[in-house]
Amino acid sequence: MNFKLFSSIGVGLLLSCATFIFLAQAKDYKSNNNIQASQIKIATQYQAVDGSIINRPLIKMVPDATSSFTLGKEMVQFGGDYDSNKHLVPTGLSIYGRPYSNYNAGCTLCVFSSAGGMSGGSGQAAISGKDYRGGATAISRNDMTTVGFYHFDENSSARVVAQAASFGSGVVNLSSPMTNAEMSQLHVGMYVATNVIDPTIVSKGDFIRPKRYWGFIKSWDANHIYVYDWAVPGKNDKSDGQIPDMNYLDNQLSEYKVPMIFVGVPNGVMAENEFLTADGTKVLGDKATAVANSFQREEFDFRAHDWTKPKSLLFHGWVTSFECRPNCDPNALAEDSFAYLVNGPDGLPKAYVAQMGGDALEFSGFSTFIGGNGPPLPFDVKGNSTSSVVLGSNHIMSSFASRVPGGHILHMSTIVNTEVAGAKNWSDYGVRLVMDVDSQRDRKKGLYKGSRMGSIAFNYNGAHYGGVCLLGSDSNQGLCQEGDGSVSFAKQIYAEENAFFHKRIFTASASYDPAQKSVNGQGTMQTWNEYYPGNAHTEFTNIDSTNAYGGFDFYNIHTASSIENAQPLVRFGIRDSFFNIYPTMKQGLSISASKKILFKNNDDSKGVYLTLDSSNYTSDDQAAGKPDTRGDLLIGSELADGANIRGVNGYYGKSLTVTQQVSATKFHEQLSTPSSSSEACSAGDFKDDVNYHYVCVAANKWKRVALSDF
Repeated sequence: MNFKLFSSIGVGLLLSCATFIFLAQAKDYKSNNNIQASQIKIATQYQAVDGSIINRPLIKMVPDATSSFTLGKEMVQFGGDYDSNKHLVPTGLSIYGRPYSNYNAGCTLCVFSSAGGMSGGSGQAAISGKDYRGGATAISRNDMTTVGFYHFDENSSARVVAQAASFGSGVVNLSSPMTNAEMSQLHVGMYVATNVIDPTIVSKGDFIRPKRYWGFIKSWDANHIYVYDWAVPGKNDKSDGQIPDMNYLDNQLSEYKVPMIFVGVPNGVMAENEFLTADGTKVLGDKATAVANSFQREEFDFRAHDWTKPKSLLFHGWVTSFECRPNCDPNALAEDSFAYLVNGPDGLPKAYVAQMGGDALEFSGFSTFIGGNGPPLPFDVKGNSTSSVVLGSNHIMSSFASRVPGGHILHMSTIVNTEVAGAKNWSDYGVRLVMDVDSQRDRKKGLYKGSRMGSIAFNYNGAHYGGVCLLGSDSNQGLCQEGDGSVSFAKQIYAEENAFFHKRIFTASASYDPAQKSVNGQGTMQTWNEYYPGNAHTEFTNIDSTNAYGGFDFYNIHTASSIENAQPLVRFGIRDSFFNIYPTMKQGLSISASKKILFKNNDDSKGVYLTLDSSNYTSDDQAAGKPDTRGDLLIGSELADGANIRGVNGYYGKSLTVTQQVSATKFHEQLSTPSSSSEACSAGDFKDDVNYHYVCVAANKWKRVALSDF
């Protein structure tokens, strides 16, 4: 019996172990006019060193007694050799092809895991998947590609779906007998799933996965399927003799109202599953049998050369295309679904390494945008090319986007920003965390256009080394914390409730040197309990670098009034050593060096003052009988006519009138004599001289009485 071997794409397929001499061996017999092969092998032959001829099996189409129990009777063995004990050992396999068209002619190796036949998607490779016989229509909707390896998988239907009459330990009794066609598809070790669940198991997460009873086929007849045992995957119940309870059926996925079995179906489908083991005992120690200590899942090397025109080459690495349509619930996918997972709980240092330099992107998506390690390039904030980097030229380190109602896109981005025009040193750049609306993101132009709402800027303007500033609209400086820990506010400060300052408050250019305990600059400092610790005083300090000016003014101004030439309530000044109080904005009190306390009407430049008599009192004054007036309170006037004193119940001029009673141990008056008995006077006035006591008894009428010694 002769055999010819072709690949599934219609081109030659070469299988190689060591040599390429092909022989076909078969044992044939006729039964019911059908030719059957009990065993089919394609072998190679070579001459050993002792001259003997050895046949090596390359392909064994049917397993024999030497095959492993894991090789099912439908399986095909490619490669393999036998050791001295007739045990199968691995050999190599090489596949050569030259794809040239679409469908199965587009792959060197096409693999299909399906219950379907050669027609339809389960047997036709989805490579440039339009029928080439369609002419221009097929070409216009085709990408004209080929692949080295194509793999198709699906959730195939069960080989047998049957109703269960009852379950027992290691057996299911069927309601109806299986047909010969159904039984011909069964194999020992095949999966058997049920729709009977364990109600004691609570599902975790949002993924619907019923806790079904499963088994592996041990044997069968038309009315029974025997399994090695029943159990629920993941429950970790290892007890023998478990029996599914038909009172508890899955109602989350299937809608069967009776107990069912599904034979030959998996619980999940993997397109590929690779397993690599690294046994340290083979490499380490004094009994090592291997040396490999470096492992890699797989490597894809792409080498391009001689592409001399810009934009003439396109390369895509790993691509995952996901679709769930038609007729998919918007929330059909569980939240634990993903396109890429790295599971390294036992010390894997890195999950993902992207070694992209310059302006290359390390990641780009609808939301996430992660740039390489390059610097800002010469583009302005509008995306226009410039001759060199300018203020605002930036490089995106990372950026995230969210499309909000109205079609606008919000970004939160971290950028390296050019803070000094013509930047050359690292200190001419800063890092900013920027929130913007509708900006564009580009690996070369950076973040441009759009509207920036605000930023957190490190090394703002190249003048805040080690510091960070808050910026409104990315340019209006607000709060800055400097590298030394001090904080400055560029504009107003508003506090909805309380504002607390632990040490000092400064204005203008005032500052404090804690090492020297001295102030610097010019401005105001507010402190508490620092000048004289323990006094618990609030202290206001005006700092003047010239020491010739300085003081405090307190104002009360009506809303919307101009502050220009406004009248203060209180003023303290060092230049003229003054202290002024203006309690009504018209009249007030002033304390100065020359006139200690001055009561002043602002409508007039003159006023009345109180002061202490600071005149000298000599021995000559004492000998002359002059009184010692030092320390007396003097009332003076800047007015030409002198000062008046106003009492509670009347008005008084240059004389003193008391409406009730004056009591004192001594009265002193200046001696004087009326010019005549008709000198102007008011009843009650009196005068004294050395001879008489004069009393005004009526208007302009004086009387006197003589004084005598006693």
